Amino acid sequence: MLGHQVRTKISQRMLIILALFVAVVLALIWRLIELDGPKHQFLEQHAHQMSDHYKVLPSHRGQLLDRNNQPIAISAPIDNIVIDPKTLLENPEAIDQITEIKALHLSHTQIQKIIEKHSKSRFYYVMKKVPPDLSQQIMSLKIPGIFAEHYERSYYPEQNAMAQLVGFTNSHNQGQDGLELSLNNWLSGHNGHEKIVDNGLGQVIAVRDLPKAPQNGRDIT
Repeated sequence: MLGHQVRTKISQRMLIILALFVAVVLALIWRLIELDGPKHQFLEQHAHQMSDHYKVLPSHRGQLLDRNNQPIAISAPIDNIVIDPKTLLENPEAIDQITEIKALHLSHTQIQKIIEKHSKSRFYYVMKKVPPDLSQQIMSLKIPGIFAEHYERSYYPEQNAMAQLVGFTNSHNQGQDGLELSLNNWLSGHNGHEKIVDNGLGQVIAVRDLPKAPQNGRDIT
């Protein structure tokens, strides 16, 4: 009889311990479910704001020099200003900031039309052939959805006198005629790249791998 009572008490204690254990587990599961929604939204938003891609490291085209080592063809940096319609759609406050940039001559209505027409696009030119100093001023505002595309353009100090001999380059700064064309393989550089992670402001957060350095073109006399 006594043995039966002991076994009964032990069984009751085990049931109480088991019940407490189940209650703790259920409480933890409920807490995880409760936190999963906001946490998932945070991670989704955080991932959406960050993106990784390859950033071009531009090379420089070589110069054509005369016998006195004076340049007859010079490549100079110049920029295009680009907006990201999809980012602007998600950051409407940035539209007002862009309209305040007088050099772009863009109204709120014009930007809205661009966004409506290119809502899924990440790339739309709003200003081309911008001097680097002006481009840097615009980029210093750190407005989400606007960035600069860097490239080079060739200039010819003796344009009229040597135009037929020197030739010219196209919009990608590749030789199309004259010496610019015949010597293009030597004058042209090779762009490098690096894989980066940036945020909605275009600020670099991390570099994924070792960058491939650009190779500049050769100066030719």
